[in-house]
Amino acid sequence: MKNKTLQLLVLLLAVGFLLSCGDGHFGGLDNCPELFNPDQIDTDGDGDGNACDLDDDDDGLPDSADNCEIDVNIDQMDVDSDGWGDACDNCPDDDNPTQGDADNDSLGDVCDSCPDDADNDIDGDMVCGDVDNCPLVDNPGQEDGDGDGLGDACDP
Repeated sequence: MKNKTLQLLVLLLAVGFLLSCGDGHFGGLDNCPELFNPDQIDTDGDGDGNACDLDDDDDGLPDSADNCEIDVNIDQMDVDSDGWGDACDNCPDDDNPTQGDADNDSLGDVCDSCPDDADNDIDGDMVCGDVDNCPLVDNPGQEDGDGDGLGDACDP
């Protein structure tokens, strides 16, 4: 009896796998049952996974014609003409087709005055934190009298 139960279980699992798209989500739990999409992302919350949703942001424009596929941008404004709509462009006034953002601060490298400093000169001394010898204290001259690499303004 145990063997038959095990065989039935294996058969049911195999049928379930064949009926699924292979992404590990089955039936009503799969928001895109025809396509492999293990992450199940549904940006607009309409119940259709982005992998099979023709309008991921539900703005009425199909993704194929939308310059911001997951951000509502009904007017499709693209001031800098780089192909990214202003609603999702990380440098809306500067041509930045790659949308590079080395420090992951949501400002594109093209328009980021401190592209390698996610805090963007947090102390306001016009020296980016990644090269500032005293990143949390305003010291625009970067004086370092004892040459230890720590700015005088924050050197004990």
